[in-house]
Amino acid sequence: MLFSRGLIRTFLALLALGAIPLSAEEQPLPAQGGPVVSITDLKPVKLERDAHSKLLVAQCTVNGVPCNLIVDTAASHTTFDIKFIKKNFPGLPLEDVQIAPGSNVHAVPRLFAMRSFSMGGLHIKNFFGLALDLTPLQKDMQVKIDGILGINYLGFSPFLLSVRNASLQFLERSRFPQHRKPLDVERDPSGIFYIRCSRGGGDTFPLALDSGSSLSMAPLEQWPADPNGNQLTTKATDINGHNGDCTVMKLGIPSTLRMGPDFQMDGLSFAVTGTGGRYQIGVDTFQHFDIIIDAPQGEVFALPPHSRPEPQGQKAPDIKQES
Repeated sequence: MLFSRGLIRTFLALLALGAIPLSAEEQPLPAQGGPVVSITDLKPVKLERDAHSKLLVAQCTVNGVPCNLIVDTAASHTTFDIKFIKKNFPGLPLEDVQIAPGSNVHAVPRLFAMRSFSMGGLHIKNFFGLALDLTPLQKDMQVKIDGILGINYLGFSPFLLSVRNASLQFLERSRFPQHRKPLDVERDPSGIFYIRCSRGGGDTFPLALDSGSSLSMAPLEQWPADPNGNQLTTKATDINGHNGDCTVMKLGIPSTLRMGPDFQMDGLSFAVTGTGGRYQIGVDTFQHFDIIIDAPQGEVFALPPHSRPEPQGQKAPDIKQES
């Protein structure tokens, strides 16, 4: 993707939901009997692409009420804007969720029971969701959103996500495309997948598989900055209330990134930073190839690339000094 001199909107804080130390196994369900899952349709589901962030938004239904949720493979839990919940389900019991030390989610999420939840042909009864104030995200997106679709829902069935075609399709394993390539992945206890990557044959480093981030980011110690001084100016929005914070980020030297034994991409240049934290592969990279996430089996596959990365960023201005 060729970036202009304008601001690049990044939604890095969507992945902060992954820091919530909950999983479907750890958190008791508020509904009796546990989740009941059924799949009635395997046709591709068309998603809406936000013009600002390039993130994909799915039309879902919660307790019979339509809602629009960002498809975020690096969000551990499906989360709704609390205004949407209070408006559509007045009186619905909400319980505080404890956040472990070190989490970068500042607000306390609220837990609530869902009688039913569905997107496309995947239906779940006796499920649960989280609620937070998502006003900052809503203000910085052109598409109306009511929440975030996390991996705790998407993980019930294998699915193919195509950023290029803006579509998501639930799959049966017997119908996986034959030309898929396995990626080298590990799964966090929260359910989030990390791809073990290496640049130019060097040491491996984990990058979160993150369709909820506009921008791909890598650690500076593994991906040196471009000596030409190329950089991006990003405008970040997060779930902690920050909106419009601008940051200048260096771009890494164009490189080959290996993501699996038989899968790599040439000419990639991620934003690089040495600030620590979690790094990710975002939709700016996933636009070049489709992915299959098979959470029940703990596997991720890539389909052959259908486009190549283009030069991005701008050269940093020369620094003048006066004697």
